[in-house]
Amino acid sequence: MQDAEKWAWGRWSAAHLLVEWVVPPQLSGDERKLIDQLWKMEADKAAARGRVLFDGPIAALAGWEQRDAALVLKLYPAKYSEFQMTCVRHADRFDDRARRPAVGSSILLTQGGKGFLGLRGRSVAAYPEHLHLFGGIITLAEGTTGLDIMHELQREMHEELGLAPADLVTAPLLCGLFYEPNLHQPELIWTGAIRSGRNVDLAVNHEHSGLLRVTFAELAKGSLSNPVTPVARKALELLQI
Repeated sequence: MQDAEKWAWGRWSAAHLLVEWVVPPQLSGDERKLIDQLWKMEADKAAARGRVLFDGPIAALAGWEQRDAALVLKLYPAKYSEFQMTCVRHADRFDDRARRPAVGSSILLTQGGKGFLGLRGRSVAAYPEHLHLFGGIITLAEGTTGLDIMHELQREMHEELGLAPADLVTAPLLCGLFYEPNLHQPELIWTGAIRSGRNVDLAVNHEHSGLLRVTFAELAKGSLSNPVTPVARKALELLQI
């Protein structure tokens, strides 16, 4: 398993994260046909197990740059199925030009010198039974490129942990942009401190099966109960809670 790569590192408020929309890279007819065939195959396998695969519009990354005091993301609309087929499940059948790298947005939440990690369930598409930050892939409303990344992050915190913006000491800060080579996925990493005395527990969801409070020392000793995803490990190393 390859380590996550640090593309950009700093401290930005949400106001200093800028988005520019670009034209999606062109897929050939054969590439489009292959994506559709592979997705149907995966959907049929899921249906045989009584499951339905999610598909919908997501934000994919074409490029990024640090401009003055801002981090600028160059995005285009894509489909979750395209990301799964070209980057995760059948990445060996596509080159970098044909990939649809969905942008992840995750937060390292801390309280009293410890960080919170979620234990991913057995049925998730990537890194089952691994410890990871809370968050998810940035999704788009159907037929639009309207996007509020902070709102998306707050929605994930509420869905996964029941946390509201007022439960944090200050608004989350963006710490960096990482690249996860195993999933061909860029991921925004945020940090935020939960108010003292605020109890934290998992909300009802199917993505996580457990919640763990960890320190950097525990990570360094390798004493955690489950393996840690490359992105979460890199975030803990750089922030050293």
